[in-house]
Amino acid sequence: MEVFEDDVWIVTNPKSGTTWMQELVWLLMNDCNFEAALSKDQELRSPFLEFDYIMHRDVGRALQPVQELASPRIIKSHLQLAFLPAQLWRKKPKVIYVFRDPKDAWISSYYHGVTIGLRYGQTLEQYISDVLEKEAVQRDPILHAMEFYQLRNEPWVYYTSFNRMKQDLRKIIEDLCKFLNKTVTEQQMERLLKHLSFEEMKKNPTTNHHWEYAQTHLPNRGKEVYNFTRSGKIGGYKEEMKPEQIEKVNRFITESLQANEVTQSKWKSSYFSAKLQSTLKMQYEQVTPKSYPVNLIDKDWTQRKLYFSSPAKSMPDVVHDMEVLSDDVWIVTNPKCGTTWMQELVWLLMNDCNFEAALSKDLELRSPFLEFDYLIHRDVDRALKPVQDLPSPRVIKSHLQLALLPAQLWEKKAKLIYVFRDPKDAWISGYYHGVTIGFRYGTTLEQYMNDLLKSEAAKRDPVLHAIEFYQLRNEPWIYYTSFNQMKLDLRKVIENLCKFLNKSVTEQQMERLLKHLSFEEMKKNPTTNHHWEYAQTHHQNRGKEVHNFTRSGKVGGHKEELQPEQIEKADQFITERLQANQVTLEQLLLID
Repeated sequence: MEVFEDDVWIVTNPKSGTTWMQELVWLLMNDCNFEAALSKDQELRSPFLEFDYIMHRDVGRALQPVQELASPRIIKSHLQLAFLPAQLWRKKPKVIYVFRDPKDAWISSYYHGVTIGLRYGQTLEQYISDVLEKEAVQRDPILHAMEFYQLRNEPWVYYTSFNRMKQDLRKIIEDLCKFLNKTVTEQQMERLLKHLSFEEMKKNPTTNHHWEYAQTHLPNRGKEVYNFTRSGKIGGYKEEMKPEQIEKVNRFITESLQANEVTQSKWKSSYFSAKLQSTLKMQYEQVTPKSYPVNLIDKDWTQRKLYFSSPAKSMPDVVHDMEVLSDDVWIVTNPKCGTTWMQELVWLLMNDCNFEAALSKDLELRSPFLEFDYLIHRDVDRALKPVQDLPSPRVIKSHLQLALLPAQLWEKKAKLIYVFRDPKDAWISGYYHGVTIGFRYGTTLEQYMNDLLKSEAAKRDPVLHAIEFYQLRNEPWIYYTSFNQMKLDLRKVIENLCKFLNKSVTEQQMERLLKHLSFEEMKKNPTTNHHWEYAQTHHQNRGKEVHNFTRSGKVGGHKEELQPEQIEKADQFITERLQANQVTLEQLLLID
């Protein structure tokens, strides 16, 4: 088949967000002509390459709908990479690939099949059994996606996912404008977002495949009807499938992932593998940075053992070389030490106490966690993008040790805020967070503490992590505080931060800050409870037992959770490290 250089190909597995992406791309390639889009069925504006042949089995006419299109052509296909036109590999026109969790895609396909008559009379359970026995094997969704994923860094390939589109459609549109060399005004952007919303897509007759349905003449067509744009949910399969069905499907997907692991070494760290399998259960490996902050602390840094989430690959070097801006504000902590609390406070101070903006956008998007994108996707090339795309002044969160932070931070000395918390309280909070996102589900608190003290805590020593920042607490670019101090006198911490950041607040703003940052308000605020972050993690046990991110917020809450012998073990671990570094816990907590 002849391929034109200005073609745009949209390739997916069925029911993976294809129609949604087609409509978006067609509008971008046609100057956002909404009137034209609303007056002609999408299947005629952007044909499905294989559809005519599926209907008529006539090779002579099969490509006619595509061949008769005016340039630039937007062409949809569900074919595997090797079955696409050979000219596509040589001419390399733009190709857009959208991946979706196969479980959600299969559920959507079932209802589509029922509507056109192909699956009418068949239960969902029967359908899933059939899919796993033959169809999924013949059209393996993992292998289909993986071949395009491997090409994701090619300049002619744009790889994304249904999850990404649901999460931040504006960002997808902006990325596609760059990819397709198109521009949209803010007015066009707003109309695109509305036109492409689930509500609008669901009621738009030109995008609900009415023309396509009219070409199918199965005897059971229309006996049971579901809208083509039906649910549009991430994880909607959980509401449709029984636990044993989900288990079977997950086994199939896992086997497919593992089968490709031998020949596809990057597969286990791929975007969608991370989404499907899971995710923040950390393994750590020792790493050596390119250089050490010898200008800050004079010691034998070669003896300092530093650990990064495994596989680290070149990520420590990427962070080391990262550009730091002079007006950045960095918030560094061990996990679950009041980081979110401090982020929200600092973001508000740096943004003129714009509470409305804070309440309308997830904190993770306003103040990104530096390591998060890499932890989820294991893709070094994209890892820093959430931070790099932020407007100044950037408020950046990190849990990295001092020596693994960007070297420019030590040189430019951008503002850095460190919050310390009693490790025992932080560990308890970390346990409940892990249970909620799935990787600690089924593990008792006692088992968790035993595992922690044997392995993880030694590699991410909370005492040594804090001491290096504590030593720098009198530097003018460092503000060191503790969870205890924030709980004891938040007003004083706000006043200190205003001086540190050269900001001021009125008494009215102070009162609103104190209320907004209170435990009661933080607990019920959806933008500070990591809902966006949870949506990026898809462990099979996620959500089986849920604890609010802002859960207890107590000083000394570990005493209500741990057995006396567990507290003794934890105290022994902490004391050994404190003594080795000639510091007390009270000093680190600023209560001495």
